[in-house]
Amino acid sequence: MKPKTGALLTEALKLPPEVVGQLTQWDPDIEAAWIEEADRRWLRLESGATGSVPWDRLRDEALGSQGRSKSTCSKCQTVGNGS
Repeated sequence: MKPKTGALLTEALKLPPEVVGQLTQWDPDIEAAWIEEADRRWLRLESGATGSVPWDRLRDEALGSQGRSKSTCSKCQTVGNGS
């Protein structure tokens, strides 16, 4: 994490929850739309209309599209290794 990003995160974590809520501008309509989309995707998966992609393959494709190898992405490796 870059120093400026870390400092910003440290300060943001000190904010009271009501201020964070104002910054994120939570919208119940958007949340409902995401729930509907997640349900739609789950039903497609369960019905066999679509399939899933193994994490290792997805990670490798994502990193490859950025011109990076697995060894340059410690966060991806940690998640990919089940840690």
